Amino acid sequence: MLAKIVIACLAFLSVGRACEENNLQPLETAKTSVKWTDNGFKMSIFGNPDKYISHSMYIVTIESENLDFNSFLVTAERDCHDTISEDCGDPASPDRSGSLQLLSSDDGATFHPECINTIVQSDPEVKLQKLRFVWSAPKTGSGCVYIRALITYENGYNKYQNIELMKELCEMSFDTTTKLNALVEAESCCACDEAVYEMKFEGLWSPETHPKDFPSALWLTHFSDIIGATHDKNYSFWAEGQWATDGVRQLAEWGSTAILESELRQQKKHLRTLIKAAGLWHPRVNANATSKFRVDKKHHYISLASMLGPSPDWIVGVNGHNLCEKNCQWVQNRSIDLYVYDVGTDSGRTYMSHNQETSPHERIFRITPMYPDDPRSPFFNENGNEMAPLARLHLNRINVIPKSCTDKVITDLMDELVVSENSQDVFRPECAVSKYSEWTKCNVACGKGLRSRSRNYLNETAARQYGCDRQLVSKEMCLSSVPICPGETEQEDDSLLIDDAKCNTTEWTPMSECSVSCGIGFMFRTRQFLDHTSYKKCRHIGLVMKKKCMQPACTKVAEQSSFTSICPVTEWSMWSPCNVTCGQGLSIKSRLLLVSGENYTKCIDKVVLEETRTCNGTRPTCEIDSSLAKEICSMDKNEGACNVNAVRYYYDKELKTCKQFKYGGCRGNENNFKSVKECYKVCHGVI
Repeated sequence: MLAKIVIACLAFLSVGRACEENNLQPLETAKTSVKWTDNGFKMSIFGNPDKYISHSMYIVTIESENLDFNSFLVTAERDCHDTISEDCGDPASPDRSGSLQLLSSDDGATFHPECINTIVQSDPEVKLQKLRFVWSAPKTGSGCVYIRALITYENGYNKYQNIELMKELCEMSFDTTTKLNALVEAESCCACDEAVYEMKFEGLWSPETHPKDFPSALWLTHFSDIIGATHDKNYSFWAEGQWATDGVRQLAEWGSTAILESELRQQKKHLRTLIKAAGLWHPRVNANATSKFRVDKKHHYISLASMLGPSPDWIVGVNGHNLCEKNCQWVQNRSIDLYVYDVGTDSGRTYMSHNQETSPHERIFRITPMYPDDPRSPFFNENGNEMAPLARLHLNRINVIPKSCTDKVITDLMDELVVSENSQDVFRPECAVSKYSEWTKCNVACGKGLRSRSRNYLNETAARQYGCDRQLVSKEMCLSSVPICPGETEQEDDSLLIDDAKCNTTEWTPMSECSVSCGIGFMFRTRQFLDHTSYKKCRHIGLVMKKKCMQPACTKVAEQSSFTSICPVTEWSMWSPCNVTCGQGLSIKSRLLLVSGENYTKCIDKVVLEETRTCNGTRPTCEIDSSLAKEICSMDKNEGACNVNAVRYYYDKELKTCKQFKYGGCRGNENNFKSVKECYKVCHGVI
């Protein structure tokens, strides 16, 4: 018989319940004596982060090379000494230390029946050598958190020993504009010379490397045009944990680089080279794309991105990669494996998901075999097997330009941004090209397709003679005016996740009109659970469906981007439900400024933050005929949800009288009147 499970957790004052035993060392003692690995046991976090992003998910693994767990306990504890909040409260509260979540594949674990936010083994007869679970990071301002484990194992002499493991994660800091201060600790560069690099972007993604649900429409597979820059330590245009700008969103959802390029140009004081390279389109997805760029002692970081397509909003790329070495030399060559990131603007889970606007938007996060924990994801693997890279970036130094350490860098001397395309031919007069044509129409009658534009060499003969190799065709994804093809379903298959009668819903409402008159907007429709208590259990069932709609292109993109960079705002919310159930009412949509203090005062009068439009209730008029009155007054009392507790009246059909009740403020039914007089006016004598 195995040893009794060792119960060890902290007292949870917030719920008035304490664990019977507490065998974990005090945190202050454990900081100096407990490590993440000990005696063949180790605790690791996927991706090896040393900082966490609030509300993000992290896969934690505890494993042993050759010893079984006889029992285990896992919890999370906040360090009150390191927190930036004055009120520490209960350090073990999930609200402050993050919450532990079980993965369905780990049948050997369960939540402790008495200790909140604590995982223990579910069956003492089952031995494990690996435990995997999810830690959901706490809210902003929680400081440092320690994930702690207590493991009991047999030492080979029929004796049981305890071992503690602990992993520290501290909060990644953000400034007031919600951008990352730095992905890594910012380092100054001591290299006085400048360097020129050749970048080679190599596509690796294929049915062989990533066989699960690889897109059947091979003609849509691609890496979009690549865009990026070399920049200083104070700039980041994308990174895990940041909010996607409109330019990053357009790149991730459609492969369109125009707005992102405009955003980069607006930040040229931080940049040295604007990097552009042609994308890799089927059948050349596994070919190479090249470009050259320059770095100096101020601008020694490189960031770039490309859409992985088709996809909802996925990109590959690097952010803030430092090419300056501590010995004051420039990196000679380096190859970097590239993985996929979700930019948080579309909730689709598969390559070919229909458009589902994420509202509100989420921060950019890396997609891994274990997160999102959704079997529909083409990268999901319940065993957490290592994911193959989708692309590889090769950086090769081809020249060093001698400079004195007293020389100022070029951007200190002139207000100029160097633009590097897919080859240095951009600087040769023989390789001059015309302006791009207008975009073609979407090449499909329904669903997602492609559109392209082209340009020509101004002197075709000279271009052939000198072997010019400039990008002449640019492509991006598009959406047909018929978003869903006949025979396709509009929603992803939820049956993989849950199959329960409690998740039954109403029919979808009609689709709304497009939210914009130019550019890319969205339409939406909604549905509700038949059982309003099902919301938490049926969290994978979508209640709002959004489709992107493509209107004629907006003009003056650069000016718009310039203004939004001064007074940045969130995306528009959905249109609110009509504020009446009958007749004509109003619907509202709103957005928020992403600035504070003095900038908020300057922007508040310059930006439209709320719009209204007329709408119709579910009934065209508010007149109630006898048959409708009978139906309404026969309904049972329904207090609804929410916590408003408004005084209302309903008609009791058994007692044939109007009675007072407390209305929660949402849902409910139409047997709900603001006064006794109104109740009797509608219901008296109809039943």
